[in-house]
Amino acid sequence: MTTDTSLTPVEQVVNGAKIIADFTVVPGSSLLVDGKILEGGAHAILGFVATRAIGPVGWFLVAANSYSKSSSGVGLYEHVSGLFDRKKGNASIANAGPSAASEAA
Repeated sequence: MTTDTSLTPVEQVVNGAKIIADFTVVPGSSLLVDGKILEGGAHAILGFVATRAIGPVGWFLVAANSYSKSSSGVGLYEHVSGLFDRKKGNASIANAGPSAASEAA
């Protein structure tokens, strides 16, 4: 089962404008363009708070999260936690083989 994730040229230009706006104008811009006013506004406020708290890295992280939510529907935290869940799942599958073999013996 495959999904077609190819974007039209217009969608690519819009995504490019969204990422530029998120990183240069205000975090949350891409969500505001998508019509998600509450989420976009929250990201804008968090962007300024994070910048004040930890500097430009805070702005970058909030902007990246905003663009991630806008383009994929999933924030950075979900992407990262999904990576660890997959690794954990693969480790448990790998460990299941020897334990299953020892139980059979």
